[in-house]
Amino acid sequence: MTAITVSMSRSNEYPGFWHAVLLCVVFVTLQLLLIIPFAVLDGVFKLGLVTHPAVLGVINLGACALVLGLGWLIGKPPMAQVCALRRVSAPVIGSVVVAGTGANILLSEVDNLVRFILPAPEWIVRIFTELSAPSKNLWASVFLLVIVAPVTEELMFRGLILRAFLRRFKIGAAFLWSSFLFGLVHLNPWQFVSAMALGLLFAWWYARTRSLVPSLIGHALANAMVVGNSWLPFKIRGFNAGDPFASVELQPAWFDGLGVLLLGTGLWLFHRATRAAGLLVEPSTEQKSPPAPSGPDAPS
Repeated sequence: MTAITVSMSRSNEYPGFWHAVLLCVVFVTLQLLLIIPFAVLDGVFKLGLVTHPAVLGVINLGACALVLGLGWLIGKPPMAQVCALRRVSAPVIGSVVVAGTGANILLSEVDNLVRFILPAPEWIVRIFTELSAPSKNLWASVFLLVIVAPVTEELMFRGLILRAFLRRFKIGAAFLWSSFLFGLVHLNPWQFVSAMALGLLFAWWYARTRSLVPSLIGHALANAMVVGNSWLPFKIRGFNAGDPFASVELQPAWFDGLGVLLLGTGLWLFHRATRAAGLLVEPSTEQKSPPAPSGPDAPS
């Protein structure tokens, strides 16, 4: 009887796929609602609060806290597992930095290709520039992109959603669908591909360690390169030389090759450093793929 009860609790782990979709919708909706008072102040006093990174960081934190609270009220997920900060070894951290650097180089090229196929409109360019411009609101941008975004998004997409998916679905489906939602919540095609690719990488790191520490480091590194790549002591065409939105330039082939080398080396080192653990997944006896869109999952 106990084994049957454990199996059922795992297969009904919260959130299911459609509840995860709902949480993503709530997350985005809350951010839009929380920004309204600042938009009103902007309209009256012309303060420029709506696009200020510090304000966006506070809104992001508030929306994430409310979503996690809602998730706990509905499904009672174990918050100690949602906020999993299990210690990892120095070799694991080193491999994450190496692999993350390589992934960022390659995804920079992917972003170039996406902008070549689908040029970004001026208002999107303005938002990206204001968030990442190193000479304007630098520390506020660091607060938003390097601290707040990794913490809130890793708690939600790896700690809450992926943790449940790994118990409900097959490993590949859990990785794919959690990463798809992670890309989708960015709400624009110019970030979707890179976000989904990073989501897959972060999912593997999480499943291998059952800790958010590797993905927090990798996420912060990826966003730090957005903020600070223009400060690097070298300039690479298509990466950090010139305005990336003025004209699309591809990176040199040797630089892409370096990205492949770093990513492959980092993944190999990470595999070796976590080989004893394997994939720390506790699947149900009835793993399945996400259901067809016929309605939301029943709360567990």
